Amino acid sequence: MTYLLLAIASSLGIGVVFKMASVRGVERLPLLAVNYLAAALIGLGLVLTSDQPVAATLSAEFLVFALSVGGLLI
Repeated sequence: MTYLLLAIASSLGIGVVFKMASVRGVERLPLLAVNYLAAALIGLGLVLTSDQPVAATLSAEFLVFALSVGGLLI
C-alpha cells in the first residue's frame, strides 16, 4: 500500500511539474530527459547500496530492455 501511495504521489508531482513548465514556456523534451536522468541515477544509487550483488540485479538483457523502454518513452 505504501508503494502505491508513493507511485500516486510521484505521478501527481510530475504532472504538476509538467503543467508549471508549460505555463512558463519550458520545452518538454529537455524536461523529460532530465527526469529520466534523475530516475536513472536514483535507481543506480539504490542498486549499488542494496544487499544483492550488482551482477544479479543488472543483467545485460535487463539493461537493453530498460534503455529501449526509456528511449521509446522520450
